[in-house]
Amino acid sequence: MDWKSLFFGFDGRIGRKTWWLASIFLVSSGMVLTLLVNPRSWLGAPPNVADTLVSLAMIIPETAISVKRFNDRGWPQWMPYGLASMGVVFTVLLHFDLVLTSDPPTLPDILLVGAVLSALAFVIFDNGFLRGTRGENVNGPDPLESSTAGTPASKKNANAA
Repeated sequence: MDWKSLFFGFDGRIGRKTWWLASIFLVSSGMVLTLLVNPRSWLGAPPNVADTLVSLAMIIPETAISVKRFNDRGWPQWMPYGLASMGVVFTVLLHFDLVLTSDPPTLPDILLVGAVLSALAFVIFDNGFLRGTRGENVNGPDPLESSTAGTPASKKNANAA
């Protein structure tokens, strides 16, 4: 799979290794871009327009890799889009200083951040640590089987069958 379809395509399946590598790349890229457009954000400054636009733009490739990973796991397609919607809402609320503005945080702030962190933990655990559906499913062939199709062990197993 080429990088365009990995980061901007919303069909097919990817394995855990591809998901981890793409996620690390996207998080690193997002951090660098945020540092470039709003260096003071690392010191607690509120997000500016460019920072918010970077965050919103990063949701697209993050959603693309999540959709493919959720496809591999056999989850319904609305789940990664729902999680992306949560990310959009949280990013916009942060931009307009509608959350996390008081010290100590209010109960709605705590509940919202808790929901976002819970969703993030679910995505990391499910996409990063659990094996996808074995064999072909409605979203395509098993990415682990297609990556081992040319190895001697797989040819040996195919000949044994």
